[in-house]
Amino acid sequence: MAFSGDGPLLALAFGPDGDTLYASAAHRPLQRYDLAPARLAERGCARAGGGLTEQERRTYLPDLPYRETC
Repeated sequence: MAFSGDGPLLALAFGPDGDTLYASAAHRPLQRYDLAPARLAERGCARAGGGLTEQERRTYLPDLPYRETC
């Protein structure tokens, strides 16, 4: 969730696990963001609709060997 249009951030802090970010603004309650690498990768793949196909990899990353990304 983005804070745009909600005014300036009033508080920003990482949780003790290092994988959680907390943020709050004047007109928005405290928000929790999961920053665990595996979770971010999962969300990125979901947003992108999956990983690169082998053909896309050959087109855009020709010097890298193919590997499944999502």
